[in-house]
This record gives sequence, structure tokens and C-alpha cells, in this order.
Amino acid sequence: MKVDFIIDGAPVGAASGATFTRRDPVTGAVASEAAAASEADAAKVVEAAERAFPAWSETGPGERRRLLLKAADLLEARTADFSKRAWTSAADAKESPDHVKWFSSDPDGNVFSHLACKQPINYAGYCNADFDRDLNDSRTTSDAAQREKFFADAVDHEAKDRPIIYLYHRKWLWAFTNKVSGFRVVPDGMIRLQGMKLG
Repeated sequence: MKVDFIIDGAPVGAASGATFTRRDPVTGAVASEAAAASEADAAKVVEAAERAFPAWSETGPGERRRLLLKAADLLEARTADFSKRAWTSAADAKESPDHVKWFSSDPDGNVFSHLACKQPINYAGYCNADFDRDLNDSRTTSDAAQREKFFADAVDHEAKDRPIIYLYHRKWLWAFTNKVSGFRVVPDGMIRLQGMKLG
């Protein structure tokens, strides 16, 4: 199997034509031949991102959510195929679409704690009254469509202000008894008790 870069939505080989062999870390068997990137290839990626940015930055949260959920559906449809590949595990293949869905449709989650005015873990010190109003409205309505609209409006304020740039995500290790069921890992590393059972 040959793995190319995806630039401007299309598969592209390395400018030099160079490739390298990727091996299964367990068996040592050849998993694929992959394009070997150079500075020239990196420059092409940056240029493609710069071309895409204006349209993406003008895309509202509702449309971004729709596109991300579509991507998650495509990943989910290929979970079985991905888990057969040497470069991923069955668990990773299943978690990938879950992470995309979580990030695309999380009205609130930890957003209030991290970004609302004067919250204890709002380390950036971000404070926008319009953001707080829309976020609070999204948290207090039981109408799903209204909740999504309020949250989308709040995200629009936050996207314009850009108070935080995430530079890394630490790895987490969980250990628990096999009597626990319903445990799900979420990307922020927090434990959600909803749906968990002991027994």
C-alpha cells in the first residue's frame, strides 16, 4: 500500500519522489510505502492551508459541525477496515470518529469552565459579556435547536476573539476494574459518569 500526502483535497507524492517504508511495530512486517516529506512539501501544505483559511474562517459553526459529523460518519463506516491496518488498533479506529463527534457537537462540556468570565480554570482571563450571555442561554434551554443556535453564537464570539491556542494534549492512562461498564474516554481527559455502571 502506498500512502501519499493529501494537499488541496488530492493525493500527492513527495516533490522528490522519495518514499520510506512503514513497518508494523509488533511484527516488523512492511505496512506501507509512504511519501517522504521535504521542506518543499511542507511549503506546499502551508500554501494550501493559507488558500483554504479564508473560506473556512467564514464558515459558521453550524456548517463546520455538519462537515465534521460527515467526516466522523465516513471514519465510522471504515472502522473495520482501519482496524485491519498495521498502523492502528481496533480501539484507535473506534475512538477516532467518537473524538470528531465530541469536538463537533459539544454544547458546553468544559467550555463554561475554561472561557466564561471569572471561572476558576479560565487561565487565559478571557471575558466577553456577549459570549457569556449566549453560553448561559445555551445551558438553560431544553429546546435542542435553540440550544445549538445559542451555542453557535457563543462559539462565533470566541472564534473572533481567539483567547486560547492549544499547543498540546497530554496522554492519559486509565485503570479500572472490569466490573465497570460504560466508561468512555473523552478528549479533554475528564471522566464523565453518565452511562457508567458498577456491577
